[in-house]
Amino acid sequence: VAHGGGDGGQANREVAARAARVALRLGGAEVCCAFLSGSPSLDDALTATHGSRRLIIPLFMAEGFFVSRVRALVEAWRSARASRA
Repeated sequence: VAHGGGDGGQANREVAARAARVALRLGGAEVCCAFLSGSPSLDDALTATHGSRRLIIPLFMAEGFFVSRVRALVEAWRSARASRA
């Protein structure tokens, strides 16, 4: 998960390329990227992935506002998913 740019610019493409390299190193494991500002959103990425466990790696310089926002978004996604079950 990265901040991203709403314009889907070079920074977003770099993160997507990094996710693709990680997938290759992990033997084709399901790896995707998500952005707080841009596409795919964290919600879309979580919904598109499969399996019961997900590892979310924030790509930020320091823990702070954006990392806490990622945590809140993940909790909201979990709650919404649990209420559908």
